[in-house]
Amino acid sequence: MPSARSVRFAQVVTALEDVREIFAFQVDRSNVCSYDGFVDEILDALETAAIAADDLVELCLGPVSQRAGLLALQRHLDRVGVAQAKLLARAEASKAHEGTGARNAAGWLSDKSKSSFGSAKKKAELGETLSKSKTLDDAVKNGELSPDAAAALHDAVTNPPENASEDDVDELIDAVKGADPREAKDAANRWREIHAAETEEQAEERRYQKRSLRMTAPCDGLVTINATLPTLEARQVYASVNHIAGEQSKNDTRT
Repeated sequence: MPSARSVRFAQVVTALEDVREIFAFQVDRSNVCSYDGFVDEILDALETAAIAADDLVELCLGPVSQRAGLLALQRHLDRVGVAQAKLLARAEASKAHEGTGARNAAGWLSDKSKSSFGSAKKKAELGETLSKSKTLDDAVKNGELSPDAAAALHDAVTNPPENASEDDVDELIDAVKGADPREAKDAANRWREIHAAETEEQAEERRYQKRSLRMTAPCDGLVTINATLPTLEARQVYASVNHIAGEQSKNDTRT
């Protein structure tokens, strides 16, 4: 006969599987009524997940399982936190707080949840930061950057120096992948100093010095070429390659 603990563990696993199924469902956003009902299902799923998380405290008895449980919970908390940050930024943009007496969405959330305004403001800033850069959003989704480290890039991403291009911002994001929040903040500050002090000519020269052309060793008769070029030169190379290649045939599916 199974023990009470093993039975409870099986119930937790089943609950988590139900959560995964609900979140895997594709939402038909064109049907507002079904979408609203789906929101209720998601909220119920989150409640189930919270109950399952409580059980982890009792189920993780040894050091190994405790470490694994802590990391797993952190990953889930990060994902839920990012979702809340995005929703909070969207609520701010749509002025969802109007008519409530709150000055902004973060203020409304902190008041209703009895949490600190500073914490809510940071969440709103994270949501705004992620909405401004798909590169940063993807880095967080892929686990290359923690939400806290991404939040440290808020000023650089949402209000970059005049001389900084979108590629420069992407370069900063790529450079801080794997960094902790303090390291990301320091890198962003140095990046801002460099770009704020640059003239357009200096920025152009810096990009010019970063040119590179790399070719891999042949593999199965194929060679991969990676090039890093200023935008204008890249367009010239692309046009030249297209000219050499000629018109693409209907049977050629390559891009």
